[in-house]
Amino acid sequence: MAGILVAISTSIVAGLITTGLEEGAGWVLKGIEGDTGQSESEALEKELSYIEGAINGLQKELAKDTALILKELKAIQQQQLYQAWETRDNDLQDYITKVNVQYSRFLSYAKNPNSTSKADVANLVNEILDSNSGAAVSLAEINTLLTGSGPNKGVLQLYREMTEPIIIDGKINGYDALNSYFQYFMDASYAQCRALYLLIEAFHYKNNDAVAEEQYDNYQKLALTQEIPFISNVQYFLRGEILGGFVKPQGFLWAISLGSINASQDFWAQSGYVSGYSPTEARAKAERIFSNSLALKKNENRIVLNMVYNTGYGTRSPFNLDSVHVPIVSASQTSPSEIQPTKSDLIKIPYQNKASVNFSTEALTLKRMVYTNVPGDSYQMKDMNDQSGLAPQGGSAGRTSYFQNPKYLDHLLIVNEGSKHSSMDFACYHQQTSWANVRQTN
Repeated sequence: MAGILVAISTSIVAGLITTGLEEGAGWVLKGIEGDTGQSESEALEKELSYIEGAINGLQKELAKDTALILKELKAIQQQQLYQAWETRDNDLQDYITKVNVQYSRFLSYAKNPNSTSKADVANLVNEILDSNSGAAVSLAEINTLLTGSGPNKGVLQLYREMTEPIIIDGKINGYDALNSYFQYFMDASYAQCRALYLLIEAFHYKNNDAVAEEQYDNYQKLALTQEIPFISNVQYFLRGEILGGFVKPQGFLWAISLGSINASQDFWAQSGYVSGYSPTEARAKAERIFSNSLALKKNENRIVLNMVYNTGYGTRSPFNLDSVHVPIVSASQTSPSEIQPTKSDLIKIPYQNKASVNFSTEALTLKRMVYTNVPGDSYQMKDMNDQSGLAPQGGSAGRTSYFQNPKYLDHLLIVNEGSKHSSMDFACYHQQTSWANVRQTN
């Protein structure tokens, strides 16, 4: 029963939810009032101590990363970007701390049930449900601080804005900065999952199972407002790394780093490779982290397609693709039905110029198509080449430019109880090049 407490804790730490949060919810606090075995309590304490250690390690790494960011921003006299983020982050950390204080008491009671009184538990439940300072208040405020409200930017955008200039300047590696950004979001997401768990526990303790169940829907509606702010920033980190690797040494036109080459391939969904495809790691990791933050239930599966194409400066796409929707189909059925996206969003990333080398990235549109509550199965994109006017186009050196390059169409998207989320990206009307078939590492 107590395993569900470990499951929700590891959902962010390990990056995978394998058990529905609703299973066993309410057991821990109610179990304290019953006959809880000492051996089970000790096992729970051991598992939770490991998880707490992992979270503490993540927070220490974040502290190092933000200190480096501040140092580099000071070097280019842009520390006001750090200060803008820090002001909002201080508020975020206050609410995370409020959740953690309540959660720490909860853990203490869970680890020491035989020395915890009924009055202790009742007082904690009342604090969790307090309408002024309880878990629901902290949960809502963390969300607002992440996403922004009115004229106030969210900390996710501010984190990206303070990091991007020093990536473009080549002071820090874009992928390192991206991993720091992931950790930052995960830390806040972990606090939100803790708050959700506390609310479910408290309402179950009060024998209000219907309201406890409502916490899932309320939480997911709130968490989904973070989706586009979180995912869109990933594209800016990749764009920054492309520019950061472009330098102009004396006597040379340009010099390009390996990181810049890889970031360009990632930006355009591995389209430059002559053959072979696997989902872009940065986008796949972002989608996985966000999916985990939703605390999906046992019967919920989620698939995301990220379609990227040129818009504005450097446009190559011969058609307006903003209104195109790509269905997915089962790869295991002979005549599968099409599954249309539940929702779609457009993320437009403008071109960026690096004046010192007179080089600009192309503008990019990322269309995210999300498919929810799909049955467990293996799926593929539907082949839409030559359909709805999406004809292949001739390109340079006799190469053909496709809406969907055939290498993308072979990729399987697998969802089941053990893997509740899958994603891929694909570039439209981008030509294959003579670049290497695999990602370069040296």
